Amino acid sequence: MDEYEHRDEIAARDEARAAETLRGQLMQRGVRLFGNESPDELGDVADEVDRFDAARAALGADSMRNAPDSALPEDPSLVLPARRDDESVVRYAARINAATELLRRAGRPSGTNR
Repeated sequence: MDEYEHRDEIAARDEARAAETLRGQLMQRGVRLFGNESPDELGDVADEVDRFDAARAALGADSMRNAPDSALPEDPSLVLPARRDDESVVRYAARINAATELLRRAGRPSGTNR
């Protein structure tokens, strides 16, 4: 094995470890995963979940009370959308993004279009 092959092997192991870490973090946050998500897809979903959480926090909402498994959320729009059985990662990330935008708009004063 030459130096380049060794570097590629190390990079592949690091990427797999990072993907497993992201997978665990997402599942802990209530994101449903099917096991076929690529490392890039996991990163995209994690970014969207972070944006959603930030938008929810900006409204003063509690992430624990509004978790996906919450029995009595403050408002259903404050709960991270659940992934559907037939939903691709790309579509799911887009739906989280749309929910985030709704939360951001809800936090703006009336008449603000930005």
